Amino acid sequence: MKLVILGAGASYDAFYWYRDENTFKNWRAPLANEIFEQRPDFLNIIDTYPGSHSVFSQIGTVGDIEAFFQERYENSVKHGNINVEKQLINLKFFLQHLFYQISEKLNYAGNSNLVKLITHIDDYIAKTKEDVLIISFNYDLLMERALCEHYYGKAKSDYDIGDYLLNKIKLIKPHGSCNWFRVSCINQDTITPRMSFSDYLFKNNFTQEYINRQLEKEFICAPYSAGSFHKGTNNNFYMFPQIHIPLKEKDEFTMPKEQEDYLNEYLPKVDEVLIVGWKGSEQHFNRKLKEHLGNKTLKIQVVNGPNHINPAIVLYNLKDSINTNNSSLFLDDYSLEGINGTKEFLTFLSENKQEGSLTSFLIKLEQGRTKSIFD
Repeated sequence: MKLVILGAGASYDAFYWYRDENTFKNWRAPLANEIFEQRPDFLNIIDTYPGSHSVFSQIGTVGDIEAFFQERYENSVKHGNINVEKQLINLKFFLQHLFYQISEKLNYAGNSNLVKLITHIDDYIAKTKEDVLIISFNYDLLMERALCEHYYGKAKSDYDIGDYLLNKIKLIKPHGSCNWFRVSCINQDTITPRMSFSDYLFKNNFTQEYINRQLEKEFICAPYSAGSFHKGTNNNFYMFPQIHIPLKEKDEFTMPKEQEDYLNEYLPKVDEVLIVGWKGSEQHFNRKLKEHLGNKTLKIQVVNGPNHINPAIVLYNLKDSINTNNSSLFLDDYSLEGINGTKEFLTFLSENKQEGSLTSFLIKLEQGRTKSIFD
């Protein structure tokens, strides 16, 4: 069976044409090290969250954002540093808010590579009647909305939590999602109408362990305001974002139990893997791959641009987890061939590109100049 793994590069290159250049420039989904870029709209959201603003001040010269957060996380655990811990808790609200806004701004922002990829997968499903699992490590809703358009058209604008495993294309998000929450049972009597839930937790030094004990088990889908803002005296429950801070190493996932159960059931059946824009450096997930696929001969196809991370490095990161001997690499930084647009817009795309490999890959699929695991 087929497995698709999407990393930040897939969302970064989610569109091959944008209706508006400012949307492309201001709201293009960031790679990991670009989350704290000095984009004006990003800064406005950062300023809403004091813990994230503090992190922003520290992170300006950091080369590896995951290594930075790993060090801060270990500092909070080892030394019980509440100041660091509450910053990391506050950061979850920031990430949830930022990526929900990105998802909103990019909704119908242009021509979607993800829609094209889904169509390619669906053609395979029509022939084989197999399910296909997509694993996304991205917080945004770009894949959900592409799938929603594919399966429901305009009848439904967003996925509910039950939709992720409902259709033939399954979607699992081990690092959480910007629209996932769990209801908090923390007493809100002391929260003033003008204080957000994120500020309340930050100012009162709540630990993650305490917060976790107050959360209901079920995951629900909701917009970012459900977690960030006071709901009023007649609706005084609050919701805590279910997002996994970018770390190199953590022994847990942030996803509903039914998704993790399905992952364990599906992985042993996998024989072909398509990787798009993913580093292959999530150690907890890699151990899961090793557990289920470690001794199996796999066909692996890696689509990554060299300005994100060279596909050969992805295979190096995975070599201790799965058999990477039968792998093909699609290494094509950017191609505008086949894209319709004005000369000025094509020049703009060319000058501002960084990734672009998914665009190139899908164009060459359509032109018969390359093949995928679904051909």
